Amino acid sequence: MHIGRSRSGLQRQALVSARAAEHDADVAQPALAWVIGQDVVPIPGTKRRRDLEQNAAAAAIELTPEEIAAIDAAFPHGVAAGERKHPRSTRFERDRI
Repeated sequence: MHIGRSRSGLQRQALVSARAAEHDADVAQPALAWVIGQDVVPIPGTKRRRDLEQNAAAAAIELTPEEIAAIDAAFPHGVAAGERKHPRSTRFERDRI
């Protein structure tokens, strides 16, 4: 998910980073735990075994109702809609076509 560099994007990133620190977890793990808690099975891409293990460990993170409410408020439905990657990150790919 591309959070962006806007003020609200940085606030969202800080919120998820704080949840990660509280759970002694990688920053992606509470985000994945939040998605799993919504009865959604995320399939994050990964290239390394270490990343796969961290993603799988997200299922063991139990977010409190307060943490879930805070993440729900920070990421309302549709806030992450749009392209998967930032347009500038795909410039090289477009230029190669």
